[in-house]
Amino acid sequence: MLEEVLRCLDPRPGETFLDATVGYGGHAEPIAARLGEKGRLIGIDLDSEALSATRKAAKEWPCRTEFEHAGYDEMPDVLDRLGIGKVDGLLADLGVSSPQLDRPERGFSFQGDGPLDMRMDPEGYPTAAEWLAAAEEREIRRALWEFGEEKRAAAIAKALVRERRKRPIDTTGDLTRIVLSCFPDRDRAGRVHPATRTYQALRIVVNHELERLERLLSFLPDRLGPGGRVVILAYHSLEDRLVKRAFQEWSGKSDPVLSRIPIRGEIPGRAIILTPKALRPSPAEVARNPRSRSARLRAAKRTSLA
Repeated sequence: MLEEVLRCLDPRPGETFLDATVGYGGHAEPIAARLGEKGRLIGIDLDSEALSATRKAAKEWPCRTEFEHAGYDEMPDVLDRLGIGKVDGLLADLGVSSPQLDRPERGFSFQGDGPLDMRMDPEGYPTAAEWLAAAEEREIRRALWEFGEEKRAAAIAKALVRERRKRPIDTTGDLTRIVLSCFPDRDRAGRVHPATRTYQALRIVVNHELERLERLLSFLPDRLGPGGRVVILAYHSLEDRLVKRAFQEWSGKSDPVLSRIPIRGEIPGRAIILTPKALRPSPAEVARNPRSRSARLRAAKRTSLA
């Protein structure tokens, strides 16, 4: 959804932007082109390998660039280290990148067989295999239910605990095989692979994704300058719900007191919502990139109110 991202962010010459999930620079490069020679782009990411590749590519970009190995929830510390109070624009693409999915050794996908890792930061957090080995059955069940919205959470959790007593669950092949054993009626599972929700839940747990997103949303308005734009791309309802609720709070539309008062017109808030409904990829884009089908884009613009 590059076109929609650029339209909502509207990067202008001389501005300062932060790509909070810079990855391999797919969004950052066209943003940098619009910022021009007097602009400044800060890129942060947990994936040190992707960061290294983008740092090299950015030598050809026109604007000033700086890159930090950090998560988007560490944005205030990064900006403070660089002496930046506020930015003019911020992008957070919360999805797993294609290079991460396509490499079996990263352990994000059930399409291949590799180590059951799933860490965005290969240098941090326990792996998915380590978490599964230590978690109690009720913890696994709760994670699958809450973070994967998996209806067969209880059966899958029981199967995982039963199988790990026999031997460690160390590979994506192991995990996929166990999950599929809980779907004897796989033909009724629909288009979505039966293991999709389990993989989503474990990835969220391993990387503390929702906690980190909540931290980002809590301090984001304070680090956007007046008129600053923010775009967040979410890929499942749990993320999107948090983003939607935060944007509503910033705009003043969800104030528990003001919402009960019959006031005509708009109540000014700290931000203006630019996307009343989440933007979705076009059919043409989904045809080109099937992995984009679940993307939901929301954007907001900072007002001058404190």
